[in-house]
Amino acid sequence: MSQTGGIAQFVRQPSDLAECRAGVAMFDRDELQAFLASVTDLDAAMAELTASFEEGDVYRAGMMAFVCGMLVGRSGSVTVPVDAVLRLMERHLHLAKDFAGKGGVDAEDDLFRVSPDLVRAHYALPFVLLATMRSRRSRTRRGTARLRRGTGCARRAGCRCTPALT
Repeated sequence: MSQTGGIAQFVRQPSDLAECRAGVAMFDRDELQAFLASVTDLDAAMAELTASFEEGDVYRAGMMAFVCGMLVGRSGSVTVPVDAVLRLMERHLHLAKDFAGKGGVDAEDDLFRVSPDLVRAHYALPFVLLATMRSRRSRTRRGTARLRRGTGCARRAGCRCTPALT
């Protein structure tokens, strides 16, 4: 059963410049709030979200990467979204570089008319980067917890190369 309902369709719809400029107001959208309220299986929800990244709107996909980071923070498995989020980050970095090379913020209105994905990536990139940092912190926290339990380092299950922290 779908965990995200209409959220994948929402990600695929094009964002406009006003939505991009609104930033965190995206998280107040009814579609996103309904999604967050309906999630019962974090990993299934992240898998469905990440499946929409490739064909989704650049801005909305970036924001959903951040949502995946939030779900990892709720104890979802970082292994579910990590590859898709890293690919998305690389794409956004390339687009943001092109955005800067074509005039950046000073030209964003004109750029949005001719190449909207450059502007969308510019606005979504901070959220994509936060999603990748969230994933790294989550892995570090889990590794530290394993050390405290005395089950070895975070690099390999069962490794005892580092003494347990007390």
